[in-house]
Amino acid sequence: IVTAMRTASPIKIEEPLDIWLQHRGPYTYKAFRKVSVCASSDNLAQIPATAPELPEAHFTPPVIVDRVKEGLLDLGTSKKKVLVHGMGGIGKTCIALSIVHDKDIRAAFEIIVWVSLGQEPLVGEVQRSIYFQLAEVILPDNLQTTEEVFAALRKVAKGRSLLLVFDDFWDAAAEPHWNCIDVDTPSRLLVTSRIRGLLKNAEEIEVTLLSEADAVQLLLQSAGIRDADN
Repeated sequence: IVTAMRTASPIKIEEPLDIWLQHRGPYTYKAFRKVSVCASSDNLAQIPATAPELPEAHFTPPVIVDRVKEGLLDLGTSKKKVLVHGMGGIGKTCIALSIVHDKDIRAAFEIIVWVSLGQEPLVGEVQRSIYFQLAEVILPDNLQTTEEVFAALRKVAKGRSLLLVFDDFWDAAAEPHWNCIDVDTPSRLLVTSRIRGLLKNAEEIEVTLLSEADAVQLLLQSAGIRDADN
């Protein structure tokens, strides 16, 4: 048994993780859902189970996080999208994760949906993941075309205050197939990308290199030192 375990190849998952877990059976599905259910309290939106875990030693510049929150919570703006852009590895995903963990954000939205993309996501798989997170059921088999599925996404999102997060977004042409937020609600789309100007009519926030003070703070946190005086 030990030899077999050491030589075994990893399982290849050819469908979105959330759907694969439900196919695995009730126990696995419940364990997966428990992550987000347990995160919900005091009428706060659940932290999506599809979102990666925040690294223990992470640092998000407060000024950037505050700007993102302002863009998402400002009801006086006509812009429904916030684009956080910057070079690879600069910390955009950690900023987005900090946002979905933030209690002010979770109090402002009914539901948060997280989708990790990358350079070559499949339109249908992303649509199924969004639908599953919104409806908590698998997309009906009778919905076959991209247009039919998007109509179903719009229907399940209608009237709901939704924060839709696309992490590592590359192709603006895919947005019309995925962005199902109801613009007549306080819903918002939060996108992280390396590409400036990727989305039309979006509030853009650039993530640059850390300041010297922030870099020192990150090093201290990585070393497990919370108080610089120590």
